[in-house]
Amino acid sequence: MNKIDKISERLQSITELDLEPIKVKLMDINGGLGWSLEKADIVEKDYKRFLTLTLKYPNRRLMPSLEIDQFWHYHILDTSKYAPDCERIFGYFLHHFPYTGMRGPEDKIKAAGYWADTKILFEREFGIRMGIQSDSNCSPDTSCEPPDPPGQSCDNHSHHIDTIRPRPYRENSFTTI
Repeated sequence: MNKIDKISERLQSITELDLEPIKVKLMDINGGLGWSLEKADIVEKDYKRFLTLTLKYPNRRLMPSLEIDQFWHYHILDTSKYAPDCERIFGYFLHHFPYTGMRGPEDKIKAAGYWADTKILFEREFGIRMGIQSDSNCSPDTSCEPPDPPGQSCDNHSHHIDTIRPRPYRENSFTTI
């Protein structure tokens, strides 16, 4: 199988990804975030778009919106699902690095660059702005993406993925970053 066929197969894996259990958890009032079905459906699409960017641009540092990051966190928590999903899509366990922008002023500047780059790639690839466009505090005319610099919509952390050096997933191993 050539490289283009392999990428096409992996992109199809993203499209076919079953994220219903993740959405159910996110919609749960007690154990999740109490999202509406509409919001969960919209963020699921954006999460799949983010995974697509991660696959297509493996040497770029990408930063998800707050909602995409929340969806990603809930996917990660379902470890028995997340690990094989990553293997099928990327060929390795996709690690999450949530500390970018927190390690001083220079790091905040870098995080702002990653966020700007991700927004540009997202719009170029999909023809839409990254960020949820529904629910009570959002409308089609306003963006619900985090402000620049990133991290100011959250009390204590920015959201970042380091795709430059992914670590291979090994069954029954523990990897820390």
